[in-house]
Amino acid sequence: MKYNKLSLSFSNKSNYIYIIAITMSAFLIRLIIAMAYYNQVDLLNYNISWMDSLKDGLFDVYERNSSIDYPPIYLILLYPLSFLLNIDAVLKESTLLMLVLKIVPVIIDTLMIPLIWYIFNKRSPKTAIFVASLWAVNVSGIINSSLWGQTDTIMAFILILSFYFLENDKPILGGIMFALCAVTKFQALYFAPIVFLELITKYNWKKVLKSIGAGVLLGIIVFIPFMIGSKYPSLVFDLYLGGFDKYSYATLNAFNFYGVIGLNAVPTNQSFGYGYTGIISDLFKWLRIDIFGLIMMILSIALIVFLYFKAKRKSIWVFSFLFMQCIFMLTTKMHERYQFIVVPLCLIAAFMHDDMRFFKSYIALTVITAINQFALLLAYNNSQGNIWYNSFGNIVTIFSIVNFLIFIYTVFITVKWCFEKPSHMHEDMKEITIKKTNNMPSEGI
Repeated sequence: MKYNKLSLSFSNKSNYIYIIAITMSAFLIRLIIAMAYYNQVDLLNYNISWMDSLKDGLFDVYERNSSIDYPPIYLILLYPLSFLLNIDAVLKESTLLMLVLKIVPVIIDTLMIPLIWYIFNKRSPKTAIFVASLWAVNVSGIINSSLWGQTDTIMAFILILSFYFLENDKPILGGIMFALCAVTKFQALYFAPIVFLELITKYNWKKVLKSIGAGVLLGIIVFIPFMIGSKYPSLVFDLYLGGFDKYSYATLNAFNFYGVIGLNAVPTNQSFGYGYTGIISDLFKWLRIDIFGLIMMILSIALIVFLYFKAKRKSIWVFSFLFMQCIFMLTTKMHERYQFIVVPLCLIAAFMHDDMRFFKSYIALTVITAINQFALLLAYNNSQGNIWYNSFGNIVTIFSIVNFLIFIYTVFITVKWCFEKPSHMHEDMKEITIKKTNNMPSEGI
């Protein structure tokens, strides 16, 4: 019998084996970290309470637990796991409890690896393996999903799918996935201007209406059973408007502009003169923080609208990256985790457009978002009065300055990218183009 040896060099068959091996290894690493690290932040106060309520039913859960401020999709994901809290060993053994509370974000963050691989595989198999591997070891994603057990990776996964469909002439699927993202985490609504502009500048009005209509229909299908079951006709408005106003602070532990000037946990209805902010306090003490944040929001939207209609180069990955950078750094009510979404967006933009500047930004943003999340976990997972808790205010100020410098760089290189001609093509893309050209039948003269 002839033995066909599978080469370890890149090929269609070996690529599948590589991505499976990378994904499995990344999952096991995330799983071990999730079980080993006991996190009290959010999980014990909220997730256990929500899952305990879900044991008694899904669709009426909002009626029974007023602390739930998440849209329905995350609750649907938690529901099959809620019954595990009936097992005494889960409640008594911390590793099992952490596993139950963190398993959903761990799985979704792991699935980001084959998703990123899939996005790039048709363009360049080698690049696909490399980019997927970068996400497999991304420290910010591991902290978010495995240490914290947060939902930001779930939003990132669905949002990336939405952008992929919108970019690849599938606006209806793009609209559906964005709606799914919005009913998973309300911070997804920050990207609504990007999705709308992408639709109206790329597709005809029929496709735009179908995409928006499909998204609205999905939202209705998801929310109606919960509104009926919980006898809560205003559920949509209370979740989104109430959730947005729930943490009305200039910044809540986020490394951004407000962290630079010492306004962490300062209410937005105060003026800039509320804090000891030096020259900022003297010059703008009359200006309310929320008004300034609103102005920054409007200017950020105006910048993206301008780029969508005037830029020489356009990319949903680049524009969404720039927009969320502006939102996180300049507007109010940002939490420490809200910048996380720019990390995968920047990574995809870097390799989608073969630009080292975006890759450098990806490295810097991975580090700063990892520090922002981990510093908070260190401070609040230990008893108050520990060195990390006592130093946290200074940590926010120092790293906010660092992050603001990164922000200035990312805005500069992104706007510059938008108005310059492509300098070169990715080598792998060159090869693909050459092969396609060589395979085309020659035309007669």
